[in-house]
Amino acid sequence: MRCNGFSILIALAALAGASMPCAAAGFGTVAAIGGQAADIALDESRGVLYIANFTANRVDVLSTADNTVHTSINVAQQPGSLALSPDSQYLLIAHFANSTTPDPSQNLLTLIHLTDNSQQTFITGAPPLGVAFYGGVPSGPGMALVVTTTGFFTLNPTNGVLSGLITFANQIGRASCRERV
Repeated sequence: MRCNGFSILIALAALAGASMPCAAAGFGTVAAIGGQAADIALDESRGVLYIANFTANRVDVLSTADNTVHTSINVAQQPGSLALSPDSQYLLIAHFANSTTPDPSQNLLTLIHLTDNSQQTFITGAPPLGVAFYGGVPSGPGMALVVTTTGFFTLNPTNGVLSGLITFANQIGRASCRERV
């Protein structure tokens, strides 16, 4: 009996609290970028935040000192995902161009060498969904992992070689093809 009364008391308190106005708390500072942010990458060594501005077709570079965009880097359409190499030398951008009339040549990766702002562009064929770096420092920038709608790839930022990864699912598909022959 006592437990039921306690449960009812908690339920009534919850209902009373739900009808009262509540204040939400947040953290950080809002910074206007003039577009739609799709992803961010923090570069602590330079004191900046890279923002993939999906609708403006650029990467905005926001200073963490004053929370304002000081510069922007124009890139191909629809930058959707960012990754910064562990040594902070390369910024990799995935462009998701999967529209109603898909054009495989618009599914791109942009690699920016941040020391001289040079850019390289790679066609992935399938829409890239995300990018990330692994390894690196002190041995260098590491390798980038690229995930598309159809597979996994690695990108070596120092020589620009984009290679497909052999996955378990690919191996099963190859084995079943060999069995049919």
